[in-house]
Amino acid sequence: MKRNQLEAIVINEAKAYLIPGATIRSVAQEFARSKATVAYDLRNRVGASGRPDLQLLVDEKLTLNASEAPYLGGAATKSKAEKRRCADGNE
Repeated sequence: MKRNQLEAIVINEAKAYLIPGATIRSVAQEFARSKATVAYDLRNRVGASGRPDLQLLVDEKLTLNASEAPYLGGAATKSKAEKRRCADGNE
């Protein structure tokens, strides 16, 4: 892949990630790339593509999402357990 093509993809990934509600997973699905590749692109390649302003915004969202992850994981686990209890008839 040519450098210009890669830079264009990285910038488009960053713009897509900055849309409210977007996640690394949703961006990866949209661009048909792995989550690991998108995460690497967002952390390392956005600023190198000549867009330090975009890198700052992406870094802020990555930091925010990382700080919220433990709460979201706990909420998902609790919700899953409650659904299981309801399905088993043990409310």
